[in-house]
Amino acid sequence: MIVGIDLGATKTLVGLLTKKGKIIDQIIQPTPKKLKRGGFFIVEIIERLLKKNRIAKNKLIGIGIGAAGLVDQKKGDVILTNLPEWGKINLIKILRKIFPCPIFLENDAKLAALGEFWRGQGKGTKNMILLTIGTGIGGGIIIDKKLYTGQGYGGEIGHMIIDPDGPKCGCGSYGCFEALASGMAIKKRTNLEPKTIFVRARKGDSFANEIIREEIKALSLGIINIIHIFHPEKIILSGGLMDNGDFILPDLRKIVQNKILKRFCQSDRKVRIEKAKLANQAGLVGAVYLILGQSVSCRPKSRL
Repeated sequence: MIVGIDLGATKTLVGLLTKKGKIIDQIIQPTPKKLKRGGFFIVEIIERLLKKNRIAKNKLIGIGIGAAGLVDQKKGDVILTNLPEWGKINLIKILRKIFPCPIFLENDAKLAALGEFWRGQGKGTKNMILLTIGTGIGGGIIIDKKLYTGQGYGGEIGHMIIDPDGPKCGCGSYGCFEALASGMAIKKRTNLEPKTIFVRARKGDSFANEIIREEIKALSLGIINIIHIFHPEKIILSGGLMDNGDFILPDLRKIVQNKILKRFCQSDRKVRIEKAKLANQAGLVGAVYLILGQSVSCRPKSRL
């Protein structure tokens, strides 16, 4: 068995999976806002999951962690950008004291990209990009069937600046893609949860529909830039906002198609914008792919 962990800003999902990426069991609970309990709450969830399924710690093949922040694979550190009170934490060091198996750490969106590439909407592609649009915006880039990380931090799509005069982002900069097109961006503009805005928009509320139009416009700007830089086969959208994908995608596709260079629209080179297939389980499946060594980010340098 393999344990996959998706550590997000608002919730943490821990799953028990087979080597084929099949989820046997999982536990989801809110992510603590304080560092006081830090990564130890993850230890508690894993132990609960193993006990429930009668699996000994020494039977684990590995543990794969996807964390919503900047990940230093060499040191095992992660800075959770949307959990500022956590600061920097070494999750691998904490888990290694308890579990005698290989432990790997990666950014959560990158793990989700691996999951969708292996078992989801990206299956069969060579080049694809996943965007996680939830509390923040994350990204995972697959080039020639390999996860692209640059020198380690590559793929922070949510922090490309699309409006230098835009609102302040959690990272400290201004006008980031995340600051304009994430769920948090909607909440800051309206003081309402995105779910509430979508419910009102579907009922014809003019204010809510204007907010959704702004959201689609901001999303399209980021996606147009991504297409012009990478020209992938697919851009796959996941995260909480895509629960309303049917409400977003038609207009989003139209705007993108009208704005990108016409050569990028040729039938044999067209970029497809699709909703993710694995939803919130993509990161767990990606953790299995990572551990099995099919990704460049799973080379020995990543292991502590």
